[in-house]
Amino acid sequence: MPISYNDELMRSTPETSYWGMGLEFTGGAMMESKGPPVNRTRPVRDYKDKFILKFLQEEARRDNPGFKQFDGSIQDARIMWVKTEGDWEPAGYVIISRERQMPSAYERRLVFYPETLTQLFVRREQRRKGVGKELLREHILGRGHRPVWVESPKWETRAILAQLGYEETEERYEVWQMMEGLTKWVRRWDL
Repeated sequence: MPISYNDELMRSTPETSYWGMGLEFTGGAMMESKGPPVNRTRPVRDYKDKFILKFLQEEARRDNPGFKQFDGSIQDARIMWVKTEGDWEPAGYVIISRERQMPSAYERRLVFYPETLTQLFVRREQRRKGVGKELLREHILGRGHRPVWVESPKWETRAILAQLGYEETEERYEVWQMMEGLTKWVRRWDL
């Protein structure tokens, strides 16, 4: 049974994505698109958001059993909502691990974990509609020109990063980064 909410039930002022504001991101310029806003992203803030994220993560684990549970102490999450027949339904989510220093299971020292895209998930019925690309684009736009770190990216995430003009760096990784599955992506024109 899909989760859906009508406009009246949307809590607080929703944050609207570039796509949802009727804007398209094309090669560095924002342009108005035709049609009404159809997507919104919202940060996971309260118990209701966490419940919806938990539901989405259960669905995601059926596709990828390796997905870990959201940990609000070191991670932030955003849920993408799409408007379908007057209701808002969650279409997917992104989880970002915050920058932090902590002991590594593979090193005998504290290591600096960069801000890392940990999970990107889009529900089956919303796939091939640009939802994953929009979630990833919003994360990248918020980073400026800094590299994008991704934990164990699946081929779909790699393809979206390539479409957005990113490629995996040729730099050598430290052993703990390889063991954690971290990959570093930079814009092609920054190489």
